[in-house]
Amino acid sequence: MAQGIHDFYAQSLVSSILKIELCEKLLNKDPEEVKRELRELRKMLGKNIKSTRDVIFGLRLPNLHRTGFATVLKQYLEEFRKKTGIVCSLNLKLEESLSTRIQVGIYRIIREAMNNVKKHANKARHVNLRLRTDMNRSLNLVIEDDGKGFDLKRVLTQSKYAKQFGLKGMEEQARLLGGTFAVESAKRQGTKIKVKVPLEE
Repeated sequence: MAQGIHDFYAQSLVSSILKIELCEKLLNKDPEEVKRELRELRKMLGKNIKSTRDVIFGLRLPNLHRTGFATVLKQYLEEFRKKTGIVCSLNLKLEESLSTRIQVGIYRIIREAMNNVKKHANKARHVNLRLRTDMNRSLNLVIEDDGKGFDLKRVLTQSKYAKQFGLKGMEEQARLLGGTFAVESAKRQGTKIKVKVPLEE
């Protein structure tokens, strides 16, 4: 989130200030140019407002108690498909109920992973999401896309890339649940994210 604010919103605000300063200089010299600059500024700020609303909406957590975990995931993936055109399949096999803490943590990991698909997995056409409990009382999550993949070694060894891909955030979320996080990827081979967390008593 901090990276996104720095990369997009901070730079956009700086650009807006520069346009305003330019308009002040041109106000008496070239009124027509001022009008053009103001029109561009209005369009840019309009896009920023929409992006801000999207970010705020994305940060909100659904009412898991009222809607149900499976329904929330299906609705989220369907909305993702409508926005991106990427088909999502969901394979659920939950033999035990999940605590609210695990539901929230897993939902956040899924949301960040899908955000990665949208931003980085160019040419991705399909995402396969599998979520199931096992005999060892663990919850296993696998998210696999058919995108172009990336240089995993470079991403994992350089912190700035890990932040850009949101991997650190997903790994931290899995750790907070007492679980493990792993990612597999290679150029032109898609990306697979695997999370395993113990079920709570």
